[in-house]
Amino acid sequence: MTKRILMVAFEFPPSNGASVQRILSFYRQFIQSGWEVDVLTVDPRAYVNAADGSELELPMSENGHWLRPRAYDVQRDLAWRGKYIGTMMTPDRWGMTWIPNALRAINKHVKKHRPDIVWSSAPIPSAHFIAGKIARKIDVPWVADYRDPMPYLHRPQTKWLNWVHKKIDSMVMNQAAFLTYATEGNQGLYVAEFPGVDIKTKSEVVENGFSELNFSKLPSPLPNSPLFNASKFSIYYAGVLYSDGRNPAPVFRALSNIIRQNPDWDVELIFQGAGCGSEFLGSITELGLEHVVKFVDGVPFEQALCNMCQADSLLLIQDEKFNNQVPGKLYEYLRTGKAIFLKTPAESATKNVAKSYENVWDAYSEEELQAGLYDMISKYKSCGNTLDCTRDVSEHSREGKAIRLVEICDTLTIGSEGPVSQ
Repeated sequence: MTKRILMVAFEFPPSNGASVQRILSFYRQFIQSGWEVDVLTVDPRAYVNAADGSELELPMSENGHWLRPRAYDVQRDLAWRGKYIGTMMTPDRWGMTWIPNALRAINKHVKKHRPDIVWSSAPIPSAHFIAGKIARKIDVPWVADYRDPMPYLHRPQTKWLNWVHKKIDSMVMNQAAFLTYATEGNQGLYVAEFPGVDIKTKSEVVENGFSELNFSKLPSPLPNSPLFNASKFSIYYAGVLYSDGRNPAPVFRALSNIIRQNPDWDVELIFQGAGCGSEFLGSITELGLEHVVKFVDGVPFEQALCNMCQADSLLLIQDEKFNNQVPGKLYEYLRTGKAIFLKTPAESATKNVAKSYENVWDAYSEEELQAGLYDMISKYKSCGNTLDCTRDVSEHSREGKAIRLVEICDTLTIGSEGPVSQ
């Protein structure tokens, strides 16, 4: 009989969040492998960034369902004059309302559509908490995926939230039938944090990657993007920034020095989806980069991918705090064939993935950043104003990674008689 999986994930189209592409690759592969797929997510009004209508393009299994209970954002929806009680953020901004609403919705749903297995996605803690409750109640295996570790392991918050998040992690480590991690570094963090659990024997690294399906949807030829000035060397960054973990300030200083020493070099640095850049405006003005650095509004993922393919070079900032993580964006960058500049420590997992590929520069100190950026721009000029190349990145296909997750779930459900469906 056909097997059924329940996927519990906060981020799901139309969300434009960082986890969406990983979750979608798994979702599509389960459907392609003949599973019935139910998704427990949130009402789209919960999302901070959304690409309206993107969910309409998704396939659904024949008898699959999407459950979207309301989830209110404490900071945005429940604050009074910008203030709220800190414990309302337990275990995250949406959990206070999403958890009870999700459990009510799913308890009714599983009476008719009992899954053979439950899967959930971090780093939103509520998703694992909800999945654990469901799996225990209906007594089915549970696979917990860690794209990123919980915040207390790399970006500590309040003592209360750190305690709550570790409590949830402890429940996951002990209850889940299997664990998947996006990097070996993430897996290693949990092995060290929970020495009493034999994590190695019930976990596997299922890396991030790029989806060839997404690239196949791009128009050919690509239309000229108004985002870039054809007479300038463009450096493009897609995604969020913050001073603690993805700090662009050292890049600004390095670029300012290069332009001052090479006044005839026309360069533009464009950040898309990183807000208006107000916290960096003072530094940009002080360095004389007002006409070099631009912050533009975010766009749906497909448009961002199109922009990646039209820039002269791509910037990724992954500071020391994220040494154990490799963002999915890196694999998309590699697939474009564009020059890549990484601001990341020498020992980072990000550099380890990218270091063997052509036209990839990495640096971390300001001196290294200046030397690396100078070398990249110089090579661009000496190579006829292009650094495009062809890279064999087939080993990083999301489709291949997703097949492995389906195999894991198939093994965990051997002997299942199939779901009860009406």
